[in-house]
Amino acid sequence: MDDEDRRVQVALFRYGCIAELLQRKLPRGEQTRILQRLANQEWEAPGGEKVRLSVSALKSWLARYRKGGFEALKRKPRKDRGKPRALTPTLIERAARLKRELPARSVPQIIRMLEADPNSGVAKGSISRATLHRHLHALGLARKQPGPRRVYQRFEREQPGELWQIDQADGIFLPDPRRPGKDATIRIGSNRYQVDPELRDRQKVEVRYDPFDLTRVEVWVDGRFYQVAVPLTLNKTSLSRSTESAPAPAQLSMSYLKLLRSQHDRHLAEEVERLRFSELPKTSLPGATGGVAPLLALLHLGLGHNLTEAETREAREFWATYGLLDSNLCREALEHACRHLGTGRHISIYLEEIRKRTRR
Repeated sequence: MDDEDRRVQVALFRYGCIAELLQRKLPRGEQTRILQRLANQEWEAPGGEKVRLSVSALKSWLARYRKGGFEALKRKPRKDRGKPRALTPTLIERAARLKRELPARSVPQIIRMLEADPNSGVAKGSISRATLHRHLHALGLARKQPGPRRVYQRFEREQPGELWQIDQADGIFLPDPRRPGKDATIRIGSNRYQVDPELRDRQKVEVRYDPFDLTRVEVWVDGRFYQVAVPLTLNKTSLSRSTESAPAPAQLSMSYLKLLRSQHDRHLAEEVERLRFSELPKTSLPGATGGVAPLLALLHLGLGHNLTEAETREAREFWATYGLLDSNLCREALEHACRHLGTGRHISIYLEEIRKRTRR
């Protein structure tokens, strides 16, 4: 069966689904009831597959038939028929590699990366999100990665009151034996605290503190509260939970940010190439009859578009503020700004570049 035969089979199936709605003029509300009934029944699609249809699909087919007849029920032929598809096996493998090395990458992000990479040869909009998702799903890469399953256990004590649970609002103070220094100070991490000088002769005292709040450190002697140590150097307000170094990030075969930067640079290069600053007049400009006219002509030619009323007004105000300007410096400043920023920025940015270059 060729492509045209398949399109006819689909159109016949669709016509059979809506035929009941075309036989007679239906009273008010009857069409809605028939659509609901048709949507609730099972249909055998071309190929023998059992399917159910939505009301919106039936309404769409009905509207298309009434507008264009039987031909409107056929599927539109593919525009790329007889041409190689965008997703070649090489591209599928490349997309799969990007997904494997960083599972958090989404399908749209992978598509943008392939489009931004000049070596892939992928045109913008040529890859369907659904198509790529289907290929990745077939490779087991589009499914949500299962995380560790949480296990909840019930427990109980044999006797009432055997276990008590409370909420501690002020934190848990950990006992930590310390020996005061000769200067009557103690250290916790990189922090230093002053204690009573009489404690210098003791071998050890007990300090108690919340590891997540080092602003308060208590000093206890022989099991009794003695004082609150005075912070002298408070470099950290909490202790680190782990001293282990973070694992080195995995080496990626392709960096999305680098691709975006490269794409931006290519776009600017193409944009500046069209400007052809070398063709701008060196001494006089078209329409330059004195006053602000040379500046307006330079902006018009350099930015490549007719200035709007707001842009013209801002350029005139700029001229009224800074007066006569060297035409060569203005041309150099505008060329420099366009080469680095493109031509799509607000006109004030280019005027500021001209101001800085001509006022040095």
